[in-house]
Amino acid sequence: MSRNKCGLTLIELLIALTIFSIIILSLYSAFYTGILSYRKIDSALQVYQTARVILERIETDLKNSFAYTRDDSKFKGDSHNLEFYTLVGSLPWRISYEYELEGAKLKRACLENRDLSFTVQDISFQYDDQDFWPSQEEAKKAQKSILPSAVKIKLNLSGIEFNKTVSLPLGEKLLLPTSG
Repeated sequence: MSRNKCGLTLIELLIALTIFSIIILSLYSAFYTGILSYRKIDSALQVYQTARVILERIETDLKNSFAYTRDDSKFKGDSHNLEFYTLVGSLPWRISYEYELEGAKLKRACLENRDLSFTVQDISFQYDDQDFWPSQEEAKKAQKSILPSAVKIKLNLSGIEFNKTVSLPLGEKLLLPTSG
């Protein structure tokens, strides 16, 4: 008597299941790697987008800055803070950028209202290759215009340093008197 084989043997079933498992595991691994890559790229993109927004906002404000009066521009700055008058639309507004070490926050104040706040590792400002903006007396002796010709911004977000130098259209190169 001969038997007619219509079914699968246990060995055939185990081989088919092993091949199917290998294929599913390979597909899962490929998709998981793709998802991890997407998340990594997305987080890096967020850092660059945040830096772009911060630097463009500061650049726009600085490019629209002006001297408040002929004798006093009301421009003040040190390595972590910046204060000046700028045009917002067609109105003059007092703008300040303050970096708070505690909490690592960069805050932009416009007419005493805090309208932007970003968490940054560090930000520093440099004026005409100086680490500070001189006192008004030194500035009056040094030049006619009290606005700096440029402000260099160093921004550190998530361990990545971004640099931008903004030229002020109404500023002049700061020439401090030399001693000696």
